[in-house]
Amino acid sequence: TGYIKIMTNQKNKSKKYFDKVSNKNKKIKEPIRCYPIVLEEIKNSEGKLLDVGCGEGVLLGFLSEKCDARLKLYGIDLSRNAIEKAKSVLSEKIDLRVGDAEHLPYEDGEFNVLICTHSFHHYPNPSAALKEFNRCLKQGGKLCIVENYRPEPIRWIRNVLFVLMNHPNGDIKFYSQKELENLSKDAMFESIASKRITKKSFILICMK
Repeated sequence: TGYIKIMTNQKNKSKKYFDKVSNKNKKIKEPIRCYPIVLEEIKNSEGKLLDVGCGEGVLLGFLSEKCDARLKLYGIDLSRNAIEKAKSVLSEKIDLRVGDAEHLPYEDGEFNVLICTHSFHHYPNPSAALKEFNRCLKQGGKLCIVENYRPEPIRWIRNVLFVLMNHPNGDIKFYSQKELENLSKDAMFESIASKRITKKSFILICMK
């Protein structure tokens, strides 16, 4: 259908963009600023952790140094180049795969923690992605999403530009905290809360 073609096209744009970024070996500063906050949120967790949209594995590398052996780390990304780069620098103990956030190749209830940092705004079907996050989490599991914060009307203007420019880098939409909270509620998450963590980012914490 036309809708499926549009969604596939947007994902291909994201893939091409992140293939290019990984080839340049360039680390984006804003996500890295947020990693200590993510660590604080999951530091007492154990079991399996999945990083969706893990890119070149910078966050997974950070967590592997800071977390003890109670956490088994997994990562998945749409960009094959990014995953290959991650495999070249991370421990073989970290399970890395190429895949789609809307169709995660994992069992129901496989993970204790799922994190997604500065990737969610690339997803053409956010509701489908959140339902997959919920499916893959154990009962009582934790979801942490870090996303870009933009005040109104800047966020609105950026989103209009994304549409007018036909999403050149696969950027779909910058969400407000309330929008992301409501989407998570619709995906049957509980104990939903969000807070600003830097000038440019906020974190959403949900429980299943």
